[in-house]
Amino acid sequence: IYVQGSSVGDIGPAVIQDREVLSENGFVVVVVDTAENGMIIGKPDFVTRGFADHRDSQELFAGAEEVVIRAVRRHGEDRRQVADKVADSLGRYLYNETRRRPVVQAIIK
Repeated sequence: IYVQGSSVGDIGPAVIQDREVLSENGFVVVVVDTAENGMIIGKPDFVTRGFADHRDSQELFAGAEEVVIRAVRRHGEDRRQVADKVADSLGRYLYNETRRRPVVQAIIK
């Protein structure tokens, strides 16, 4: 999606590049609910747009769930570090499985 016009303001090359990545590869958000000790409560929740529909790609997201759980367990209680490690691990997994690089965001609650 490209927005053009003076009401939006000037956009730089970085914004255009981000929009191209989103339009070609989509995005994936994973939300992980954790206890104070860093243990996962329930299952990770995935939201995707422009990538793969979670309902139609159950095998892909079952593997993604395992990757997310491993990353949370491995990186302890530091929520900021865990979010970065989860996003990195999930991004690598999704690329290896699909050869696409969606924008990946992890939210650790």
